[in-house]
Amino acid sequence: MVLELRRFIPQFFGMVQGSEVCKTSYLKLENLLQDMTKPCVLDIKMGKITIYNPKTKEMEKYDKYYCKKLTEDNIVSNGLAKFFCYQGDLSRDLINSVIEQLEQIEEWFSHQRLFAFYASSILIVFDGDNSASTCDIESSNSDNLETNDTSARTLLNSDSRKSVYCSGRNNRDQDNGLLPDSENSCVQSPRVEVRMIDFTHVFPSREEDSNYLFGLRKLISHLRSVIDSPSGLL
Repeated sequence: MVLELRRFIPQFFGMVQGSEVCKTSYLKLENLLQDMTKPCVLDIKMGKITIYNPKTKEMEKYDKYYCKKLTEDNIVSNGLAKFFCYQGDLSRDLINSVIEQLEQIEEWFSHQRLFAFYASSILIVFDGDNSASTCDIESSNSDNLETNDTSARTLLNSDSRKSVYCSGRNNRDQDNGLLPDSENSCVQSPRVEVRMIDFTHVFPSREEDSNYLFGLRKLISHLRSVIDSPSGLL
């Protein structure tokens, strides 16, 4: 059970000794932003969001003071939904990928009776660089559909850090966006990483961590509400 937890946290690379003056040791952890040019970062507990705006080509930061101004009525639309805009449009594929990873964490928590997590965080990151080119896909007959399917799979296999999603009308109703109609276009969607962080207040426990599960399921529910909304709540 403990070993399974490693899938959801940054990889540990040992201890690093500080300078001789301070004599402090540090944890060396995986850098999730290493391969990203425009990293978009969301720390759920702290309420800190960093988003890349492709129109201004600048990084936009929304700190805890911005989040404190959000209300129960707009925290999802002006908070979560804003973070998942890729190339200027809401990317439901990014959200679906986050939900899948959160559900894996939820599965682990639903079975573990070893720890209770307090003041822990969920870190979500993806590369907001919109330099990926778009490719129009036409599907006038079944032969074209099969060819497009193969092309999409080839594209998926060629870069493990990116997946394909299609902009336009309801992507979820078209085989997860891999086989769009002729009015849609296919672009590469960045890999999104979800990790558990901040473990200062983790204590032994023999009970279900209902507190963490409540927050996790609430987050999943809010993300699904963004997906199910016709306008993405934006």
